[in-house]
Amino acid sequence: MAKNNSDTMFEYSTLNEIVEYGMKAEKREYLYKNLWIEKELTVFFGAANVGKSMIAVQIAEEIAKKGKKVMYFDYELSEQQLSDRYETEDGKGHYVFSENLLRPKLDVDKYCVDKERLKKLFQRMEEATDMGIKIFIVDNITYLNSNLQKGNEATKFIINFKSKMEMLGVSVLLLGHSPKVKDNAILTLDKLSGSKNLSNFIDSCFAVGKVEGERKAYLKQLKARSCAISMDENHVPVGTLTKRKDGFIEFAEEGYTVEKELLKGKPDITPQKEQAYKLYKEGNSYRKISKMIGVSDKTVKSWVDDYIAYYNAKVDNSLENKEVDLKNDNN
Repeated sequence: MAKNNSDTMFEYSTLNEIVEYGMKAEKREYLYKNLWIEKELTVFFGAANVGKSMIAVQIAEEIAKKGKKVMYFDYELSEQQLSDRYETEDGKGHYVFSENLLRPKLDVDKYCVDKERLKKLFQRMEEATDMGIKIFIVDNITYLNSNLQKGNEATKFIINFKSKMEMLGVSVLLLGHSPKVKDNAILTLDKLSGSKNLSNFIDSCFAVGKVEGERKAYLKQLKARSCAISMDENHVPVGTLTKRKDGFIEFAEEGYTVEKELLKGKPDITPQKEQAYKLYKEGNSYRKISKMIGVSDKTVKSWVDDYIAYYNAKVDNSLENKEVDLKNDNN
């Protein structure tokens, strides 16, 4: 497939050769819906106490029950906390997980510095890969690097992480946080805690949001490279997190709906956001708008994204590449 001769240092292929080679390769599987695809780096995020870790365990268990080994790196819960979570209501039993779902002991790793903790994770992944394990869930990304709000740091981290998993030929689901937001805020990529550089380099991303005024949650697909986005703001799966009699905590889906319907009554759209959006539609750059209304251009972009997501506004594609300053934002 590769072209090379004595006059060149590198190898080259035509796009046709690459596509044809890919068509002959073993087809990748959808690990969870079309939200996480085999051999991809996917981020799943949400606010605190919305249920993302429990949904992640459910994803791991569903994959494990299909016969694939899954390793769940849990930096959040102690063994006792995990046991308490999956006990039956009467305290006499617990949910019986698939034997294909493994959880390494991370007591020592938790107290390492970030760089050492990431190094140990890579060593564990290498060892697990030698054991035939190719699917990993890491809960959560903050334990691997606490400086991801810095653009350069986030870029180095995510490229390093992606290079490692591609070398091993594995699939990784990284759990992330979103900063403190109102329960009625629209889910966008900008809500992922850390620098925007994180979302630039991952393969796919989805998030969990809370339904205003109810004990329900919903999932939303925010980025996909290998398939069409099917669970956008007009088609989000909504359900309830419930503890079954056997002790398992399940995100029980109830159907699909429009995201803004779940947030109705208290839309997180302020007059300032509406003003920013109108100026944006008039053709002003984020930088120019920031000077006009007195906030950073990063904040302007976030407000415009919120407005567009809530009202499903049609955006002129020519305005999509406005200059954005991603320096520290205290607004």
